[in-house]
Amino acid sequence: MCLRKGTKDLSEIAGKRSRAHRGASRKYTQRRQAILAAAAEVFGSKGLTRASMLDISDRSGVDRATVYYYFKNKHELFRAVMSESAQSVLDEVTEIAQKDAPGRDKLIDILLRLTRAFAEEYPVWRVNLEEHMDEPQQDSDGAAAFGNAEAEEREAVAVTYRATMAQLVADGVASGQFRDVGDPHLIALILEGAVGRATRWFDPLDGPSIDEVSNAVIEILIGGLSAPLAS
Repeated sequence: MCLRKGTKDLSEIAGKRSRAHRGASRKYTQRRQAILAAAAEVFGSKGLTRASMLDISDRSGVDRATVYYYFKNKHELFRAVMSESAQSVLDEVTEIAQKDAPGRDKLIDILLRLTRAFAEEYPVWRVNLEEHMDEPQQDSDGAAAFGNAEAEEREAVAVTYRATMAQLVADGVASGQFRDVGDPHLIALILEGAVGRATRWFDPLDGPSIDEVSNAVIEILIGGLSAPLAS
């Protein structure tokens, strides 16, 4: 009997959460953002395994019951933090790509934005990398912390990045700014791999600065693509 009541309560909370997402008010959105910001700090300092919903409640100043109203557990909250981070950078990349500027200049700006994101999002991205390198984490109900839905979302973001960079490479080749060294989609994959792997070794507290990384990325990647100047 108690089990049925508990199940009903959880179902009602899930329903309220779903309805709130569909018709999010300004207050709802602001509180959700406050929780996400606090969660990013907690995950960055404690990691996913040691962090708790109570930690996030204390950091955000939002009572724990309300935090659970927004997110069912810390794994869902962590996925939301990562999703918000990726979407924020993707929005900026899209904005850059839509500017009225040469393809080469836009590709440089995008690569610079991606490398700057390493420094800005470093603590949470580091935790994300560590969690994916470890054994799959489990929610309290036994569900994988990183599942198919997250993988699909990540791939959708990656596909958008690749398509954007491939188009800019093609534009650069067409305008004569870049050499034609192969399929633009292949070049985009190489660019993505070269920049993306930096998350595995970049550490703002121990190693090259973000300016050094950015300069090297531009010199190597864009310099390698650039057509020689006419004499």
